[in-house]
Amino acid sequence: MSENTNSPDWLDSTREEIVVSARDYEHVLSGLMMPEEYFLPGAKIVSVGEGLSSFISELNQKFDVEGIAFDPMYQHGPKKEIQKQLTEGQMVYAHLREDKETDSEKGPAENEMVAGSVYDFPFKDRSLDLVIASYIAEHINLKRALPEMVRALKVGGEIRFSAAHFDIDPNEKIFLPFKTEYDGYEGTTFPSQTKDASEAIKWALKQQGLSLYVVTNGYNHRSEVRSEGLINSGLFIVRKDSKAPVVTTDINPDFGRIFKITSKPKLKEYIGQGFEVTELVPAKA
Repeated sequence: MSENTNSPDWLDSTREEIVVSARDYEHVLSGLMMPEEYFLPGAKIVSVGEGLSSFISELNQKFDVEGIAFDPMYQHGPKKEIQKQLTEGQMVYAHLREDKETDSEKGPAENEMVAGSVYDFPFKDRSLDLVIASYIAEHINLKRALPEMVRALKVGGEIRFSAAHFDIDPNEKIFLPFKTEYDGYEGTTFPSQTKDASEAIKWALKQQGLSLYVVTNGYNHRSEVRSEGLINSGLFIVRKDSKAPVVTTDINPDFGRIFKITSKPKLKEYIGQGFEVTELVPAKA
């Protein structure tokens, strides 16, 4: 996918406008399946692609943490200028709040905002306790972004992506780092892949001190794919230790299942090459 010259260099997008997140605190937390026990006193937490979401501002109000909103759109100036561009249609909201308000009080405070590229992460080595990336995995080149995020992560820290658009076959224990869909004609499949996800995962599996996990969080909406035994595993987690991540519970027993990704390749017949996984006893909040 070619990059749009109007968009920041870290977005792989063909859209003419810059898409701005406006998700609220609870929506972000739910998508990440993240318990609030992660927000320890003094923790330094970066939200990548924060936009005008209320997540970081509410996080800093509720907990004794240093929450940082990170987004390339902040290069356009203060929030009033960003709001102006939203009003003029040069930017559009993703998941606009129900109240449809775009006043300057929405989103992070000016002193919580850091502009920059995820491919040149402006944070010191081993300085961050937690990096969250809510609904942006499909908009970035993961092969380029993940090493920078890992570099800035402390030992014992965690990177958590929601909406990563991956699939898993929990019965055959195969993780597929792409989204599987049927073409509607001959029943064959093709991957709609988060950009360079396979290469990013291969890189991470070779690094000492990293452990990788995926978590089931929904059914594939296509019945043909469900018949192949596939479940959405849109929650992708990288830890800088060997500890298992903790996720919030779900009323559906198929969701919230945690699988550790191994370096052993495994083929899903008729679909593609993936990675073997082992299921963990869930550490749930």
